[in-house]
Amino acid sequence: MRELAIEIMVPDRPAAEVYAILCDFERYPHHTPEVRSVTRETSDGEHFSTWETTFRDGILRWRERDSFDPVTNTIGFEQTDGDIEHFSGWWKIDGENGSSSVRFNAKFDMGIPSLSDIIEPIAEQALRDNIVAILRGLFGPQVVVVQPAAG
Repeated sequence: MRELAIEIMVPDRPAAEVYAILCDFERYPHHTPEVRSVTRETSDGEHFSTWETTFRDGILRWRERDSFDPVTNTIGFEQTDGDIEHFSGWWKIDGENGSSSVRFNAKFDMGIPSLSDIIEPIAEQALRDNIVAILRGLFGPQVVVVQPAAG
């Protein structure tokens, strides 16, 4: 299983504002072409979202269970169905001096063991690029990648 960790600074935006914007998944397609569509639903008190994103020359689709904690400014997600074997992780937003730090962490497994050494680094780069594109789409070109990768 591969892991991606990235930290991005969002200048001049407080953590509560950044958190509220990040929680509004259905907004993402309006701000970045990498996210083609997102729909949300609630069932028995649980939150789910269905995603369609650009992946290289194709499209990735999945459904995930989402958790939101406005007290800690965290969003958790775990894939329940989709094109890859495993996808889970979290967002964490912290603020200082009117700006915010957004940390994104994800674990994923493309589910093709014989090609994992080839496919998973490509998927990791595509995921990193998509996260940066989403944040720049939502918050503008002034966002700064602090920690490009870990894992």
